[in-house]
Amino acid sequence: MKILGLGFIFGKTAYLKDSWNILDFVIVVTSLMSVGGADPAEATEEESAFNVSGFRAFRVMRPLRTISSIKGLKVLMSALIAAIPLLGDTLTILFGFFLTFAIAGQQLFSGILKLRCFNVQTGRELPDLSLCASDADCPGGFYCGKGNVNPNNGATNFDNVPYSFLAVF
Repeated sequence: MKILGLGFIFGKTAYLKDSWNILDFVIVVTSLMSVGGADPAEATEEESAFNVSGFRAFRVMRPLRTISSIKGLKVLMSALIAAIPLLGDTLTILFGFFLTFAIAGQQLFSGILKLRCFNVQTGRELPDLSLCASDADCPGGFYCGKGNVNPNNGATNFDNVPYSFLAVF
């Protein structure tokens, strides 16, 4: 309807004169080609399936057209885009703080998250997975020792700087 009302290519208000309409047109046409094309999973060597699944990601950009139609939203988005380069200094300072606390966490807590209560006779870990700091923290018949596994399948630890940085983040 919009193409019929504005004209397709020719004229001052033609449909393809606006960049958002061009994006919308490309998305719709590639979507229609993928609907009419063969299924890539069922294609043989003789049939070449036209695969445009990568273009489907551009469908997300269709709602961005509202930015150009609402004046206040356009001003807000242009202000946000203008602020992005200024965030570089802030991110550098934030990275410095994270790195400082990651190194401090490594110095203070390296290996502590591996301490668990183990059975004296069997050497098996206490099933409740609670941390211990000394043998006094463990029930009778158990001692505090260092195991091999950190919490969350080894993802949460302060054993090296990258994992410490991730834990601080």
